Amino acid sequence: MLKNKNILIMLMLIALLVSGCSTTATLPTNSDENLIVTEESPIVDSTIDTETSETEEVIDEPSDLEASDSDENDYGSYGALEDTDYTIEEMLIYAIQDEYLAKAEYELIVVEFGITQPFENIIKAEENHISILIPLFESYNIEVPENTAADHIVLPETLKEIFEVGVEAEVNNIAMYEMFLTEDLPDDLISAFTFLRDGSESHLRAFQNNLEKYQ
Repeated sequence: MLKNKNILIMLMLIALLVSGCSTTATLPTNSDENLIVTEESPIVDSTIDTETSETEEVIDEPSDLEASDSDENDYGSYGALEDTDYTIEEMLIYAIQDEYLAKAEYELIVVEFGITQPFENIIKAEENHISILIPLFESYNIEVPENTAADHIVLPETLKEIFEVGVEAEVNNIAMYEMFLTEDLPDDLISAFTFLRDGSESHLRAFQNNLEKYQ
């Protein structure tokens, strides 16, 4: 009888050991699966972020290139002769810019080359031209533009080039006023532009006479 009890106890111990081993063996399975999920998630997210940032950089590059377009010279008669359709404001701005430019250019030539004639007389005439234009800005409630002519001056290197520049400047100035006068203008603008054109024709003759000395 005692022997049977011992056998029964041994069988119960074996059963407990077997059930305990099977329970511990199943624990790591869920833990491993969780680790796999946890590790994969950041890898996917980082890949998406990297691809997105690279795409954004590629999109930004063309806009930088487009922003680097070269600036065109639209100051004074140069800008006016490139234009084909004018408002009164545009005509007055082109006109006074060109008178600013002529005055500043001739003043610099006098300083750098020590030549007084015909430049000193023409400088006074340019001052008169500016004084004719300013009241027109006031009449049409247009702001007088800042004088930035110094930024557009290209100083000639020789005396011959000085007079060539003078001829070109006056030819362009005359052409500008001729174009303005083809527009349907009020009487005060017709009178002013006609007077300014005629003055430039006088300046042109003076420069042409001096240029002939170098031919």
